[in-house]
Amino acid sequence: CKSSECNSSCRDVTHCGYKQSYVEGSSIQGWYFQDLVRIGDGLQHNPPVRMTMGCHQNENKLFYTQKANGILGIRPPAGEAASLLENLFAD
Repeated sequence: CKSSECNSSCRDVTHCGYKQSYVEGSSIQGWYFQDLVRIGDGLQHNPPVRMTMGCHQNENKLFYTQKANGILGIRPPAGEAASLLENLFAD
């Protein structure tokens, strides 16, 4: 891929893939995409920031059986990019 975020998991020149496996055997995989993210409501006028996020295409094991707990993964792997919160609160 032409993007530095792709590493070696390219589907074609426009799609970068990811896969995350966990010790208990669960895994997810999919493709990255970029979109604008804004936290808050319309009264706060917080500016949006462009973030790279993942679109899951394959999930297994605990991803089907565990209850949703409201946790959002907002940190890319160490050293690869700024986190969502770092981008939102950058001045």
